[in-house]
Amino acid sequence: MLRRRYPTTTTTGNIKRSALHDSSSDESDSEEQLLREEEEEERQLSLQHGEADADDAVSKKRQSDAEIAKALNKSDASSDDPAKKKRKRIVLTEDKLTGSDGLLKIKHDFTRIQYRYRPPKPIAVKLHANKKEKAAAKEKQRRQTFQASIRASAQYASQLMNAYHTFAQDIAPHAHSNDTLLRIQTMGGKKVVRDYLQTMRNEVCREYVETLYGREKGERYLQELEHGLSGAGGSGYNNYENNENGEEHDNANADADADADADA
Repeated sequence: MLRRRYPTTTTTGNIKRSALHDSSSDESDSEEQLLREEEEEERQLSLQHGEADADDAVSKKRQSDAEIAKALNKSDASSDDPAKKKRKRIVLTEDKLTGSDGLLKIKHDFTRIQYRYRPPKPIAVKLHANKKEKAAAKEKQRRQTFQASIRASAQYASQLMNAYHTFAQDIAPHAHSNDTLLRIQTMGGKKVVRDYLQTMRNEVCREYVETLYGREKGERYLQELEHGLSGAGGSGYNNYENNENGEEHDNANADADADADADA
């Protein structure tokens, strides 16, 4: 009766629960201590390896940028390298174009560019070949000659354009060659350049005519062309016409002989 009315209380369960609580609190404290130690180690490593806080990184970056800019300004001020200095831009003028390094170089340097045409070897045709075979061989020979002339023309044009681009780069090194050639073309309408070009054309024409007909005969032809094709009694014009007709007759005979040899 007394036990039911006044039950006895025991402290054993409470003691056990308090002991478990104390042990769990000790474990959490040790974990927090370990976390703090790990954070401290990470912070020390960050400081050692340059991974500081954001404010420290920004300040260091500003300081390093200022030092680099200061060093560059100092090196530029004390540099004596001519390549780093600003070069003067070469302006293409009439005097430069008509000078020794101007259009005169085209006349002197471009003489090495020649039209190198090599005719193909003639196709051998059997003596007993019929007319159809001879016609086919002649057509093949004509086609090969045409292709050889195309190759020679393409090579000549390529060398000529390369020479013009080299000339443009030499006369204006700091400009594009196409722009320089366009500038030269626009300057061709000026009187100084136009007269200079006409003189060059006359000299080239004279040299070419003298190369074909000799110096004396070439000078005579040029004088007749300049002062009119009328000499004493019209002899100059007649001589010129007879010479041209004679050459045409000789060329016609040579072509006829060549065709006869090909047919044979």
